Amino acid sequence: MKLKYYLLLPFIITLFVGCNIDATEGVFEVKDEQLLLEILQEREDMSITVEAAKKCYIYNLLKSYGPYTVFAPTNQAWQQYFETKGITGLDDVEETVLEAIFEYHILPFEISTLNFQNGLMDEADTTANGYLLYIDLSGGLDNIKVNNKSLIIDGNIEAWNGMLHIVDHVLDPPVLSIADYLEKEEKYKKFYQFLDKYGISDTLSQLRQTEYPYDQNQFTVMAVPDHAMGKLYEIEDSILAMDARYEEFLGSDLNYANKVYPDQASEFAASFIISGIQYTPNLYSSFKKTLAKVPYGDNIMRMKVKVKENNIVINGKSTLVLENSDLIMKNGVIHECSDAFAYLAQSPREIIYSAYPHERWNTTIGANKENNSSNGYLGDGEYGIVRLKPSKVGAKFWVNIPNIPAGDYKLTLITKKGGSKAKILVNNKQMVFPGTNSEGIYDFEFILANRGRVDTRTPNPASSTNVNLYEIPTGNFKVNQGDENVEVALEVTYLNTGSPDIYISAIVIEPAVL
Repeated sequence: MKLKYYLLLPFIITLFVGCNIDATEGVFEVKDEQLLLEILQEREDMSITVEAAKKCYIYNLLKSYGPYTVFAPTNQAWQQYFETKGITGLDDVEETVLEAIFEYHILPFEISTLNFQNGLMDEADTTANGYLLYIDLSGGLDNIKVNNKSLIIDGNIEAWNGMLHIVDHVLDPPVLSIADYLEKEEKYKKFYQFLDKYGISDTLSQLRQTEYPYDQNQFTVMAVPDHAMGKLYEIEDSILAMDARYEEFLGSDLNYANKVYPDQASEFAASFIISGIQYTPNLYSSFKKTLAKVPYGDNIMRMKVKVKENNIVINGKSTLVLENSDLIMKNGVIHECSDAFAYLAQSPREIIYSAYPHERWNTTIGANKENNSSNGYLGDGEYGIVRLKPSKVGAKFWVNIPNIPAGDYKLTLITKKGGSKAKILVNNKQMVFPGTNSEGIYDFEFILANRGRVDTRTPNPASSTNVNLYEIPTGNFKVNQGDENVEVALEVTYLNTGSPDIYISAIVIEPAVL
């Protein structure tokens, strides 16, 4: 959309003798008797900018009422632009393209570098064609960069109708959405197909609204080039296998304690996307919010960013390729990763492992097992309770729970009344928690008889058998990266004479810190 402008008639402009002031340290070069166009015309290094303005409506705009802020490229900046585009000069640039370039260099208000703030400009401070510029102040007022590319080499030149900042690069306005670019760019074909498979490409096709009210469709994408997609596929396959096992364990019952279990493969795809625009200078060591969801905390997955020896490392695995980063799109920015990064926020994740059927349990001599006739907490007839029947001290029952993401967890058993004394071990480490004696031994019969130490679970409403189930908290444990399986074991230390059998409905593994 073209800017509206109001031409100034020469006879109402009063000219004064100008004064030049050194522009260093934020001091202005004042030429407020002149228009923006007149200042540009006086400078030899601005001849291409003036000639380009003549080819479109911008020429008249620069001598109109204003006020405007203009980032004006030098002749050398234009020559670099022509070389990049593979053209010889302005004659090869269409008028509509020139208009879009100029509108990307013009703010419809006046602002000096003293009022710049580091980062993305405010939503209301868009360019003439509705985009947001990124201001990098990390180098100080003498080294201000726009869009992490164009350096202001002569700033705060004040005119009657605005402010002029001379820059050393042409700011190329974005013409594609992130999704369109990834689909079009040959080296990101596989990455685009991966995102499209999980519906993320639809999200990355949405464009931010350029007029009030502004929406939030702005993204930062960590793109994996095709040559590094092998590792990404390995992680994807592992997560798909994990989801398949969860489906096997839980059936269609994917809700527990009002927590939502996301589709982990889809969340893995969404974990490459940061919400909002983050240029590389803004990616200091921190945790950035992604579009992916997790069933704990504030439900937002974080991406770990670490700046180390001038490198930007993502989730401890992948380094950004800086020369291929800060690619500006209509709805965000793209950075290239050296490799697919680890799925950091896989952990921790709440998991309910059904103890049923008894075939899942391993046993030693003197340890028997069977399916109990009662339905368990998770059950609708498909799940139930396993009856662990020790016949001697030292009898051991254990089950292996696969595909547990790295993280800190706490373990809870869902049981019904009855049971002997036993140690509870996770990966051969004894759990010690309130309810155990000084040696860390759980007396199931005693604990379950004491309602103050257990939480009653609502019996399965689909069950015809009314059975009370209880929570027994055990202790915390850690799963290290690469250690995907967790072994939960009960080792009997004393046979209670009244009711020696231990009844287990489910094993709940959940984040240690929620």
